[in-house]
Amino acid sequence: MQERDGAWRLPARDRRSDQQDHAAEATALCLVGLVRFQGRSRYGEQIEKAAVWLCNAQRNDGAWSVDGRADYEDEPNLLTTAKARHALVASGLQDARGHIVRANAFLLSEQHPIGWWVQKPWWPNFVTTIVLESLATEWSDIPPNLINQYLRAARELLPRSQKLLESSEPSDWRLGIIALYHGVEALMYGCFINPHLQLSIWHPKQSGQTIGLREAITTFRERHSVSNSTGQVLKYEQQLRTVASLRDGVIHRSDEVSKIAATEALRDVAAFICTHADELLSPGVSIESIWPDAPRAFAPSK
Repeated sequence: MQERDGAWRLPARDRRSDQQDHAAEATALCLVGLVRFQGRSRYGEQIEKAAVWLCNAQRNDGAWSVDGRADYEDEPNLLTTAKARHALVASGLQDARGHIVRANAFLLSEQHPIGWWVQKPWWPNFVTTIVLESLATEWSDIPPNLINQYLRAARELLPRSQKLLESSEPSDWRLGIIALYHGVEALMYGCFINPHLQLSIWHPKQSGQTIGLREAITTFRERHSVSNSTGQVLKYEQQLRTVASLRDGVIHRSDEVSKIAATEALRDVAAFICTHADELLSPGVSIESIWPDAPRAFAPSK
């Protein structure tokens, strides 16, 4: 249902009596949904088109109208502006940074002295919650030029895998192993393509295919051995390969995962990331910005 210009619009049959197409609101909501549930690597083009449309639809005062008609005298809409700002942050579009700053200024200028935001006909507590949620949506601890779709995926998958692997439900442990595997794989891809490493993530013989976690480990080990005096030793490499084998067992043979295996896999991946963070992550990017509880999950024994 995305239109050629990148926007989504409410179909004519579903519009309210005012006949507005609600393009800005619909586009913001659809963009966030696409990022959150469908994955950036597959739908990157659609996400970028929607983000660019939102940028172009922003008014001079930093707000958005419901329909996103920047050249019209439509009233600015607080809720639409909050949703559009949220969507631009979620999109990761680097050119959107200035638009986000302008949206910040508008939203803050509309705050009442008592602390709330008001948009009729909604209750102030509802409007205030939406605005605050939007303003809190920011990767303030990751420089904008270092954000990419793989780091975003890692940021979503690794904390989720921790919750699953720390669950008391055996079915969660299997899902947790899958999320953990793809989370660390996405993290390595995201670090590889940033300027400080510039390592290829693409398979040399299979066009459009990434190298996979095992080959990523090998690539990183070779890079590590050049810049360190430890030869071919990469700490926690074997444990990471064990996690890859666990994931293969779940995917290809429907293997069960024990609580011990789940606990050890979580600890080992966290240990690998924490140990090699200084070499993997770009300067200025912390472990906590990708996986807030990684140090706790690692918790190396004394």
